[in-house]
Amino acid sequence: MTPIETLKAKLEKREAEAKELKKQVKEAELAEHKAKENLAKLEANKDKIRDAVQTVLSQAGVSLPEDKAISITASETGLVVNLAELTSARKGGGNGGAKAITFEGQQMSWAKLCVIKGVSRTPGGSAHRDVYNRARDLHNSVPHECSIDRKVYPIS
Repeated sequence: MTPIETLKAKLEKREAEAKELKKQVKEAELAEHKAKENLAKLEANKDKIRDAVQTVLSQAGVSLPEDKAISITASETGLVVNLAELTSARKGGGNGGAKAITFEGQQMSWAKLCVIKGVSRTPGGSAHRDVYNRARDLHNSVPHECSIDRKVYPIS
């Protein structure tokens, strides 16, 4: 085989591989499109599906607790049926769980008060407890209901 014939053979082989890859891509695109269509159909009928699940549970004599409901959500693989809480999830206070205090007319956290007043912090510890243990006069001057000793400050 001459070098030109070898190159032509390689070219034909690569063209055949490319043709096969194009065919595979087209099949995958068709399958993805079909899956999206099916998911859209399921999504459109999720209320009927929820009712059908409820009917099956009723026929089996199973009743849901009052604070639970059947929830149906779409995922990449189809619909997912869950028992969801009817009560809304508790939301945080918005400051990462830190207790807001008022010091010199500004609302802040105990951690910020430690920074402002130079109170040393215990790594991973409570800033409120650090102020309580290391700067008791400062602690007692901040208006709050203390979670450490259960007193209301400032004490009059």
